[in-house]
Amino acid sequence: MRFFFEAYMNDGEATGERSVIERIAKSIGLSPEKIGIVLSSPNIDANIEADLQTAQEIGVTGVPLFVIDGKVALSGAQPREVFNKALERVLLQD
Repeated sequence: MRFFFEAYMNDGEATGERSVIERIAKSIGLSPEKIGIVLSSPNIDANIEADLQTAQEIGVTGVPLFVIDGKVALSGAQPREVFNKALERVLLQD
């Protein structure tokens, strides 16, 4: 996500535009084929709406917010150790 934040906040890019998304995704090593599949998915709008609905239901009021496997939420910028502990917690719950 950092790359999208930087593109938007630092460079003023329109990070909702497909060409910008594709360029950033490729720059971090994502497969152009997979990017195309995701962006062309007929379910993409429904998935985004579902994410927005979930965010509203759990009271998200700011960004960034990271929800891990629907079980743990981390708000704001967090150190790596916090993410590691959250991931371990989620893995132990399974």
